[in-house]
Amino acid sequence: MKNQYVGDVNDYKKYSLIEIVSEVLNEKVLVAWMLTKDDGKTDGNKLDYLKNAHNERQFNPTLFDQLKAIDKNKRGVDDVEKILGSKYSFHSEVLSDTKADREKYFEAVLKKAKEAGLVFFDPNNGIEVKSVKYGNKNSSKYLYWSEIQKTVEAGKDVLIYQHFPREKHETYIERRKNELHEKTNLDVLPIETANVLFLLATKQGNKLSEIKNKWEEKF
Repeated sequence: MKNQYVGDVNDYKKYSLIEIVSEVLNEKVLVAWMLTKDDGKTDGNKLDYLKNAHNERQFNPTLFDQLKAIDKNKRGVDDVEKILGSKYSFHSEVLSDTKADREKYFEAVLKKAKEAGLVFFDPNNGIEVKSVKYGNKNSSKYLYWSEIQKTVEAGKDVLIYQHFPREKHETYIERRKNELHEKTNLDVLPIETANVLFLLATKQGNKLSEIKNKWEEKF
């Protein structure tokens, strides 16, 4: 996550999904932003949906209005934390590439997660890829399997933000779904949008169809 992404269309769908998941699973949520420094690029400018209130606002009117009200020239995750408020807890430290800093970061995440049932991870890109090793340059853009597994071993469900690579979506979704199940031994629900994939791994597999139905009713 970068502050420059706050309020874009992926954010709108992201927080709408978290609302549904936390409600159906009846779990408190820790949002681990995996915040990285803004890079000066134009990523995060997917804001046109805010100009199309007639079609977009109906899905989540309150959230739509709140995101629209954010000053897009000064936006940051603190704006979202104010919107989501007491429903969630947050880990907002900046994540670096170094191994030592990363280990401290995730120790803090697990400590904060003690009162939560679900941890939402918001990496820039998603789950690790072979070309970027743990602790190397750009590793802050990824969530690593060892970190997912430690979170699950602590008794938590996980929801993960995942950008699509240049691969057929259907094939990629099935592969990631199977990998997440094999790594965690939890039931997995993939939620696909036009731009990104969300992967939910939960002990409450009997609730997955309800989550999927509520999401499809909304979006």
